[in-house]
Amino acid sequence: MFFLNNKEKKIKHIFRRKEIEPQEILLDELTRKNESSLSESKLEVPISRPLLKGVVFIFLIIILIFFSRVYQLQVLRHQKYLVLAENNEFTYRSIKANRGVIYDRNQKQLVFNDPSFDLICVRSKLSPKEIRVLGEILGLKSNDLEKDINNASSSIFRVNNLKHEILIRAEARKDEIPSCKIQNDSERDYVDPVVFAHLIGYQKDNTHLSGLELIYNSELEAKQGKIVVQRNSLGEPIAEKIVSLPQPGNSLVLAIDSDLQKKLFDSLKKELEMYGVKAGAAVAMDPNNGKVLALVSIPSFDSNKMSQGISQSDWEKIINNHYNPLWNRAINGCYPSGSTIKPFIASAALEEGIITPKTKLDCPLKLCVKNVYSGIEKCFSDWKFHGVSDVKRAIAESVNTFFYQIGGGYKNFKGLGVARIDKYLNLFGIGQKTGVDLPHESKCLLPTPQWKESALHQPWYIGDTYNLSIGQGYLQISPVQEATAFCSVANNGILYKPQIVSKIINNKGDTVQEINPQIIRKNFISLDNLKTVREGMRQTVTSPNGTAHLLNDLPFSSAAKTGTAQSSKNNFYDTWITVFAPYNHPQIVLTIAAEKVEGHHFPVLPVAYSVLDWYGQEMGWKDR
Repeated sequence: MFFLNNKEKKIKHIFRRKEIEPQEILLDELTRKNESSLSESKLEVPISRPLLKGVVFIFLIIILIFFSRVYQLQVLRHQKYLVLAENNEFTYRSIKANRGVIYDRNQKQLVFNDPSFDLICVRSKLSPKEIRVLGEILGLKSNDLEKDINNASSSIFRVNNLKHEILIRAEARKDEIPSCKIQNDSERDYVDPVVFAHLIGYQKDNTHLSGLELIYNSELEAKQGKIVVQRNSLGEPIAEKIVSLPQPGNSLVLAIDSDLQKKLFDSLKKELEMYGVKAGAAVAMDPNNGKVLALVSIPSFDSNKMSQGISQSDWEKIINNHYNPLWNRAINGCYPSGSTIKPFIASAALEEGIITPKTKLDCPLKLCVKNVYSGIEKCFSDWKFHGVSDVKRAIAESVNTFFYQIGGGYKNFKGLGVARIDKYLNLFGIGQKTGVDLPHESKCLLPTPQWKESALHQPWYIGDTYNLSIGQGYLQISPVQEATAFCSVANNGILYKPQIVSKIINNKGDTVQEINPQIIRKNFISLDNLKTVREGMRQTVTSPNGTAHLLNDLPFSSAAKTGTAQSSKNNFYDTWITVFAPYNHPQIVLTIAAEKVEGHHFPVLPVAYSVLDWYGQEMGWKDR
């Protein structure tokens, strides 16, 4: 009893000390049960070693791949991505500079740079809508334009030299083609583009060039300046800096007399048309230094059309023309020289002592010799009967049988023979490139027994030597070769390299390079023998029987040699004339050739007269 009373007292004492709420008793009970349940269900299980190794291995592989990729990007491809990054940050723009121009000897400008505009598009950025708009601007169907864009050889699609109406449309709708821009440029404008076509040539896009534009491209070409443009992350320009300044190209001053060039072209063209002749060429040179005064080839072409954009119809006319207007006959045309070779054969015979100025040979209408292989007799005719002749008369009247004998010999008279003929013709530059400063010059052909055996598998006959002695048979020379060779006759034995450009100047007019005369060889024929040959050529003009007697009506003295050679077409001939004047102090050597002239027409002689008469008046020649 006592015990119970004490217990009750303690309980009462506790409740008095702190009053306990019912929900606290309930929460305590729940907590006790949860702890008991957890203690009964909780069990610790260790991770297996293979699984741990697998996790570590996978983790290492991932780390290895990550670092390999970092090494590849940061080390192996560092330069590539550095350039790409810089390209994202910087862009470059060029500053245009003009190509050098061209002047004649009197400072007349023959080539100009006219402003033009190009449309440039980034192919990869062109959307279908832009292509459609671009087609409307250019007047092309979208499908056709898309093919052109896809066929472009670079990442840029370019339309050069926009016509005025296209330029206006492009400018008006430029906001609709953000992948394209209009760029200022320049195009070549040639004075008298047909007259100077084969001489100056043309230039287009710095990829299509001919004539002087090609051979002197490195001097004429401008060096473009460069601007670097810095951009922000949005691609917007924030700064510009000039990296290099533009440098205009140098200009050319020619030896060409542009007025003589036009006179020679027009006179030759007129005379050829009168006789229905389709092709011809002419070269005028100063024999005192080898400078080319004029160079003409017919038919010609329009260099402005080639430079600024030729139509399909005009291009087809050129490529379908049997006489090929793009071919420069003055340096590439190879023809049998006919009798214009005779002064060189005479020089060789005099030099070798085969004849003297006083030697006279009986010159029948024909010479007949037997073929040493077949025994069959073959005759070689003259164009008319001349009788007894010395070397001067033989040159003046073009006596074939005289040159048959001094070239190949006849009966007891021993001629030069083919070896010595080839030797001297080589000394005069026949069958060799002259080195004229134009591209693609032809060597033509000086035949030899070795050449005939190799090319035709035939032996050399006496008849071949006879034909070579009068400029027939296999011999082929160009107008520039003939003019160059005759310069050495006119100037007492100096063979000059023909030169068209006299000097190169900068954009301020200061001389960058003076192009001096170049001597190929000299003193290969004695002065006395050359004097004899010149007197024969003078007699060609003064003698009533001379083949160029028409020139005797000029108000100044001259010397000449004419030639006619059978062409590949029956009854059609290649005709030649070379003249130098004034006779005592030559200032010009003029060579003219007409291709495939029918019958006995001789258009080159009146051309020579017309041109020399005009030029002599221009120069004030009165030495008679």
